[in-house]
Amino acid sequence: MSVLRDIRKEAGLSQSDFAALFQVDQTTVSKWERGISCPDPNLGLLISERFGVSLDKIYRNPLSFDTLSLPIHTDFQPNHPDRSTEERPETFTTNFREIAYFLENANEGSSLVSDRDIQDSFLAIKVIGNSMEPRFCEGDIALILRGNREYDGQICAVCINGGAARIFRMTRHQNGVSLISLNPSSEPIFIPRSELERGKTIIVGRVVGLRARIR
Repeated sequence: MSVLRDIRKEAGLSQSDFAALFQVDQTTVSKWERGISCPDPNLGLLISERFGVSLDKIYRNPLSFDTLSLPIHTDFQPNHPDRSTEERPETFTTNFREIAYFLENANEGSSLVSDRDIQDSFLAIKVIGNSMEPRFCEGDIALILRGNREYDGQICAVCINGGAARIFRMTRHQNGVSLISLNPSSEPIFIPRSELERGKTIIVGRVVGLRARIR
């Protein structure tokens, strides 16, 4: 990514100086300049703001930086099409800046360098029922960063026994995971590790954003 080298040299900075500005190591800057890797979205925004260079120039315009629309699912299952998106083509409209804001972990954003990456990496799910009240209420839209990991202590979307994705707080154990509702009237659900390994229960990803309805 020679544009970053040009930015650095125009500012009279060494690779070490540039790395120190953004709290990364010199090797990372070298990889950026050689096109081996790219700055994650949060760092891209910082570089853009500090040096007055547009993001499309930094990333060689792989992102439109316009609005992005994700279909809103009410009955998402990883292995089956969601007919609800055909019957009611509601969309979750976002943009690259909002996506970067949602990501707390910079490493998760490092691969999101095109519109297609974002479309493939995120999922919008409409909350059904009251099991996650008061934080997530029926009709709210949760933004999910896809990933089949056991996110200990995180709010996640999970498909149980082939059912539609539902939202829970996940707690990891040696022999499985517990799916906990925020509404105290709902009992926790324990999922044995064998079910996870067989794909009977699927962790879709973790919740990184929320659009709540005005009540």
